[in-house]
Amino acid sequence: MFEVPREDLLKPFARTPAASLITIEAPAGSGKTTLLRQLREQLSRRGLRQVHVQPGADTDEPDLLQNLLDAIGVSGLSAELELPHRDDAFETFTDRFVQELTSLAGHTFVIVDDFHRYKSASAIKLLTTLAHLEPRPPVTIVVASRAACDIPVSALRLRGRLVELDQRSLKFSEREANALREMAGTGLDKAIWTAFWKKVDGWAVALQLALILLRERKIGISDLLNFSGTQREMASYLSQLIVDGASEQDRALLYTAAAFDSLRPDVTGAVLGRARADRLHDLIATLALPTEIAGKQPGEIRLHGVVSEFLKARAQSKRVDMRALQANAAAFLESSGEWRKAIRYGLSTGDLALAAGIAERGGGWRLVYRGEEGTPRQFRDLAKMPRELYGNYPRTVLGLSVSAAKRGEIDLALDLLEKIAAVADPADLALAAELRLISALMDLYSDRQTSPEAIEQLEKDISKDTEVDAVRLALTQNLLCFCSLQAANFKAAIHYGRLSVAAFRDARSDFGAAHLPLHIGQAEFFGGQMDNARATLQQHSEHCVEELGATADLTLMTQALLSETIIEQGANPPDRAFLREAFIRLGKRDSWFDPLASLLVSQIRLALADGDSTEAEVILSQAEDIAHRRHYHRLLGLVRQLRIEILLKSGQTKDAEQLLGLAAGTKVSSPAYDPVNLRGSPSEALQARLLLDKGAFGEALPLLDALLADPAAARNAQRSIRLSLQKIRTLVAMEDTGKARADLERLALTHRVDLYRLPFVEEGPVLARFMSEHIAGLDPQSLIHRRLAPASDLIARHYPGAQAAPSELVHLTGTEAQVISLLEKGKTNKEIARDLSVTVNTVKFHLSNIFRKLGVSTRTAAITTCREQGLLSAAFGRS
Repeated sequence: MFEVPREDLLKPFARTPAASLITIEAPAGSGKTTLLRQLREQLSRRGLRQVHVQPGADTDEPDLLQNLLDAIGVSGLSAELELPHRDDAFETFTDRFVQELTSLAGHTFVIVDDFHRYKSASAIKLLTTLAHLEPRPPVTIVVASRAACDIPVSALRLRGRLVELDQRSLKFSEREANALREMAGTGLDKAIWTAFWKKVDGWAVALQLALILLRERKIGISDLLNFSGTQREMASYLSQLIVDGASEQDRALLYTAAAFDSLRPDVTGAVLGRARADRLHDLIATLALPTEIAGKQPGEIRLHGVVSEFLKARAQSKRVDMRALQANAAAFLESSGEWRKAIRYGLSTGDLALAAGIAERGGGWRLVYRGEEGTPRQFRDLAKMPRELYGNYPRTVLGLSVSAAKRGEIDLALDLLEKIAAVADPADLALAAELRLISALMDLYSDRQTSPEAIEQLEKDISKDTEVDAVRLALTQNLLCFCSLQAANFKAAIHYGRLSVAAFRDARSDFGAAHLPLHIGQAEFFGGQMDNARATLQQHSEHCVEELGATADLTLMTQALLSETIIEQGANPPDRAFLREAFIRLGKRDSWFDPLASLLVSQIRLALADGDSTEAEVILSQAEDIAHRRHYHRLLGLVRQLRIEILLKSGQTKDAEQLLGLAAGTKVSSPAYDPVNLRGSPSEALQARLLLDKGAFGEALPLLDALLADPAAARNAQRSIRLSLQKIRTLVAMEDTGKARADLERLALTHRVDLYRLPFVEEGPVLARFMSEHIAGLDPQSLIHRRLAPASDLIARHYPGAQAAPSELVHLTGTEAQVISLLEKGKTNKEIARDLSVTVNTVKFHLSNIFRKLGVSTRTAAITTCREQGLLSAAFGRS
């Protein structure tokens, strides 16, 4: 092929400042590929950075950003493609790509070839975002497409930041056409050639093909000038003349080229035989058929689209058995372990059974976890397989189920799983184990609780790990990690999580392990290993920022869990606004329950620390919106429990009691997870708090004892500490200070209360004062004192009045706290009675008790004393 430098066309690329967007929209044969090749050479000579991507046969829109990020050296992104066909995944990738581009030194040209293959609403949105960025980064987007790009360009055009090239722009000028004629060395008269140039209107491929024929004297210029068809018919005619110039045997060989996505020497050799394959490649070179480099294999090329279309049409008319050739190519690639490419050829035959068989032998659902480009599209194509074939390819159907779940189509995923379970061979024990595994995976996607029996069976299924392949082993251990975490078996969660990370790496599926540090970090946090949890989450956060970017979903989830550990220690997170923004963002996307629950609880704890119950209610309302939109029933349950707890801590006993009664009547389906299985207060703990506020200490204590005796609560360090402190506060209210002191010391000896400090403040001023009194009498060198001291310091900051002398220790019941609170607001006895739905005499009775406990005789003195002693603090409850 002859190539003329397109100097005039390349000038807009070299102008300063460079355009934000350059579009090249023209049909095949217009010279787009040649122009882009020359552009890349020019950019290299100028020392400018370029990012170039071109799709393959199976490439779909999610691959666009992955390819772009790969091109600038950013890896590890496949974990973000859990639901690759959702717009929000593209938003994450766009943020990351922008971040990377703006950090690069110098100007960067982002070149996207064959955009018509990627084209989708999300892909258009991506390129539109990149082209319209403000402030403008040093980036030029170059998009080449056979069809209209549909990128909004009006604003760019007005600002002079747009260059538009179309079929007319790409036409060869008379000077370029004659330069091409001179290169070919045909000796053709300039005037006659100019006449032909006018006839084909400067169309690049027609000029190229004509010169090949004229140089070989296979056609006369008069024949070309007399041709009366369209330009495309001209190109087809010229392609025909070139091919027909070969012998009959060689022509038949050329037609076989139409069966291949690209001409790769090892594939064509396996299908055609070595000698015929070599002859095919030689023919293409000898005839000077236009080609381009394709793929990464040595010698792999792709015929120009115009020539390829002609050969396909001719092959069909000559009844070349294209399917047989493609089936043989699939068989060769399968034997080489190139499963994705083998499936592509299988699909090209139109025989879904053939393609499904290849996928089945390649591991079926395992292919989804290998993360190869184009796999999502292939499984969408395989989904067209008739259901009567499901029984023949069960693992492939399991892959269809997993792919559907990853796209967010949970109902379809569950339906496919049910269908294959109904037709699976019960004698196939290995398949039965895989069905159990994918069924447990669907539990995770649909937020259903996997039964203890199913978990036990999963453990048995991998007990002989030498008989289990790496992908299945890794996925099973991943699920066991998650299920163990939800069941509060934190040691098992950590164990399986670490095993799964190693297994995914052995399977060369690092992306499969991307979420595991979040599970491991949570298990360490709730299991009492605060330092390990912070280290795990901090390390993973830094890794996510580096590999995925600061705004990636996985980064936000990790930082949310890390913030939870910081808040638990009584400190403010570095950026409190982050919690609100991350909660709203992840609520719109594809986060699972735990990160959302963590963000919700963290925000509520901080709002209550500020005494801002109004802000807490706003947060709960946001959470309800997210839960309804995402059908997250577990999140709704957590909101309900948190609202009751807030009401109790703010003295609104009546409302809390009503909500508790409603919650008790709510039936939860058995497969559902408990909304407070890790975070929040169980209903029994809330009931005990209500009884304490009512002064029914004897009824509250057994509820707390039962909760503390529960093995799951005992394993959850944070919950165990919270329940223990609630019990100690109840004992103080009962004036059983000896038992309260003993329980406090036991708690300090058995738990790292020096690291889990916030619950001491959250339990309110009564416990704070008791704690301050007790620690004052401890040996400073004792382990108990050393562990309680950090919590005591935190108490001193939140409740200055808690440092009062022991003789001044006062406890107000929940109702008394409500009365004094309303008294502080200036309300009369009658108004207080109306607000609390009691009689005026009852209010007077409570005031009498309050005056007696405080040693005062007036309303003003009572309010002043309560303020001084921290009894009116709204930080973490008044009772």
